[in-house]
Amino acid sequence: MSAHINQSTLEHFAHYVWWEDSNELMRSNPLRIIASAMRYANSPKEYALLCKIDKGVLQEALKKAQAGWFDEKSWHYWHIMLYGENAIIPTLPKRSFLQS
Repeated sequence: MSAHINQSTLEHFAHYVWWEDSNELMRSNPLRIIASAMRYANSPKEYALLCKIDKGVLQEALKKAQAGWFDEKSWHYWHIMLYGENAIIPTLPKRSFLQS
């Protein structure tokens, strides 16, 4: 990972991925937690904490996103916030029945 993610930040945002074991996820795929916070954090306090995360980590969450991590709105929002209003926004990762 490009930058370290503070353990207490991961613990704080782990509830956004409530259906998975938070300790395992913090160890194996912390970007999943960050991506979920980027998608679901909707209070000023949560957003402010999210914005304290290193920009490189947020960008890495976008680059390594898997299907279902973001919705269209959050996908576009974070690309514009992190790369500027003229950002070229890639296609949102989607699930498919057959992948080659």
